[in-house]
Amino acid sequence: PRVVSATMGFQPELPKGVAGVLRGVPTWMETTAKAVALYDRPFWRDQGLSGAGHDMGCGGPLCAVWDSSDETTTPPTFALAGFFGGPADAAAQKR
Repeated sequence: PRVVSATMGFQPELPKGVAGVLRGVPTWMETTAKAVALYDRPFWRDQGLSGAGHDMGCGGPLCAVWDSSDETTTPPTFALAGFFGGPADAAAQKR
């Protein structure tokens, strides 16, 4: 909401109270980055693993990971994707 209110125009203009509230809402994932790792084969499946996991507190460095493979492509793409970073409140403390 904070980034949207600072970078988008609204017609009609947002009421001042609404715009102020939006500017005060932190972007909950601003301390994370998305990464994708490609593999020749989905080795995690050999062990019966789904490739998915998460740290609800996002204490870092790994917040979430999931199987992002696409077997419909030629050749198939095997990948794990995830969000890496620290807790959202760390960004709020920097402001």
